[in-house]
Amino acid sequence: MKSKLFSVLAILAVFGLLITTSCEEDDGTPPVIELKGDNPMTIDFGADFEDPGATAKDDEDGEVDVFVEGTVNTEAAGEYTLTYTATDEAGNVGTAKRTVFVTHTKSNISGNYVVNETFTSNNPNEPNGTWGPFNATITQGEEGKMSIRFNNFGDYGSSTIVNAELGGNTGRTVTIPLVVVGGITFEGSGSINASGTKIDINYTADDGTHLYTFTAIWEKN
Repeated sequence: MKSKLFSVLAILAVFGLLITTSCEEDDGTPPVIELKGDNPMTIDFGADFEDPGATAKDDEDGEVDVFVEGTVNTEAAGEYTLTYTATDEAGNVGTAKRTVFVTHTKSNISGNYVVNETFTSNNPNEPNGTWGPFNATITQGEEGKMSIRFNNFGDYGSSTIVNAELGGNTGRTVTIPLVVVGGITFEGSGSINASGTKIDINYTADDGTHLYTFTAIWEKN
């Protein structure tokens, strides 16, 4: 009788171990990560960045540690990704990502520039050529942090002020809406490098008689 009882207990013990092992192996659910703060986040160029962080909970282990990889350089406008991971005791890995946009503003784009241009035109006496270098400035627009003013645009004189808008998630595009200044119709667009020190602009200038197409390079000095 004792040997039979022992056998039954041994079988139950093995069965229990199998159930326990099976339960442990069935834990395939990773921790759930919850990001603090905004996602995506937008940070002004040159501003301080502090990661808001994240928390993670697992259905078996409760709160677990969260690790983050990635960097954000606020001295270079662009799109950055922070990757958060959390691992439970069963080895399941949860992940989450945060997008951070570092964006140019009218403040950091403003300054003194040296400009060089190349052009083509329908003017038979001046079909193509170069212009510059000449000095010009960019100042802040009146409304909105993305509004700027090109002063002495195209070297047409200090009174030639052309308004433009920084655009995109990182402020690295610039748009010059159709505008007439001093009898000349301007329109164009361009891009700004990550550091905000160089602007490439393609624009047209129509004086009513001839149409010029310019490629301009503005470099901050």
